[in-house]
Amino acid sequence: MSEENFLGTQLVRFAGMFSATIFAWAIWLSRGSAFGDFRVLHLGARLINEGRIGDAYDPDAFQQEAIAEPTLEAAELLTFLSTPPFALAMRPFAFLSSNAALGVWLVLGVLAFFAAVRLLNLPWWTGLAAIVLPTGLANIQLGQTGFFALLMAAAIHRLCVEDKVVAAGVVAGFAVLKPTLLLGVAIWWLLDWRKWHKALLSAAGVGTLLVLPTVVGGFEQWRLFLGALEARSAFEFEIVSHQPTIAEIVNRSFGTDIGGHPIASALYLVVGAVAMRAAIRRWPERTDVLSGAAILVSVLVSPHLLIYDATLIIIPFAVLVHAGSRGVERDRLVAIFLVTALMSILPMEPFSTINDYVIPTAIGLIVASVYWAWLIDKGDSAPALLDVPSMGTQLDEGLADEGLADAA
Repeated sequence: MSEENFLGTQLVRFAGMFSATIFAWAIWLSRGSAFGDFRVLHLGARLINEGRIGDAYDPDAFQQEAIAEPTLEAAELLTFLSTPPFALAMRPFAFLSSNAALGVWLVLGVLAFFAAVRLLNLPWWTGLAAIVLPTGLANIQLGQTGFFALLMAAAIHRLCVEDKVVAAGVVAGFAVLKPTLLLGVAIWWLLDWRKWHKALLSAAGVGTLLVLPTVVGGFEQWRLFLGALEARSAFEFEIVSHQPTIAEIVNRSFGTDIGGHPIASALYLVVGAVAMRAAIRRWPERTDVLSGAAILVSVLVSPHLLIYDATLIIIPFAVLVHAGSRGVERDRLVAIFLVTALMSILPMEPFSTINDYVIPTAIGLIVASVYWAWLIDKGDSAPALLDVPSMGTQLDEGLADEGLADAA
């Protein structure tokens, strides 16, 4: 193994251990609020099951319920903001006790994570390393939805690579549960309408079917949801300040919530569209690369995408792994992603006094994205995902040699 490759590998290991250690410390110091997000989802779904949908979406009523809930703390900061389709999906969990539902949720989440790793044709140890990154640990600590979102996105990526257009659209229809996650994919498909119009139409059809049960008898649930969203926006900037997005760069740069203004959000989408148009022109036949680029655009231009959602960056990394770039260059990119992920958690409690680090976090993602595109562009024959069935073996051999495999 070359000295350069050795140093690159050691950099990855150091960044991984450092970020995991810091985040483990953060979990320990903030352990009183562990799994708080899931508890909120469970409580809201339980209230809906009891026919108290108004209390679920009313901030004051929900906070009173949260105060009485023994598994929840810091109730003054808690509101139920799930979209009606997602609330519907959570209702089966609410028939179980909070702790039992949490256990089922975490098991399903970890299974979903490793299923996504499998779909991306990455070896198991890659998933094991990724799940202890801040993005992965945040999903476990908070009981969040990032692992399920990753599985959905990985399935869409795989189906796109296999040229199963309609099937990819069917899976994408489930994004209606959390519609800000796949904005980049929607932009990609719209820009390449001739090829992906069937995917868009099937996604719209499935999304409509998922919304229909929530509008039977009227739009009251949606009205309540939008009202809760508006009420939350009044103090959202004060308690959520660690989004690895362009919006957060703007927020932190100007010290206001201007980054979340509708006009600003529209401008981010324009930036994302320009980036995707450039990618389509540069790699018109590389569906895997375009899918990875769409995920990066989704992360950066989303108006609301938190650290646990950034687990999606595993997908563009998988594309790079299969694209023929040299191992040492992949090491450097992994290090960028690791440091970026670490910076993302610094604004969280107990690090709230240094939340300005969110600016280099988002900038780090932008730099990593540009570097990713450069590595893809200079890669060798750049085989597609499905052309590398032995990728796990290849990477395992590289690991046995004390470093990532050199695919060049």
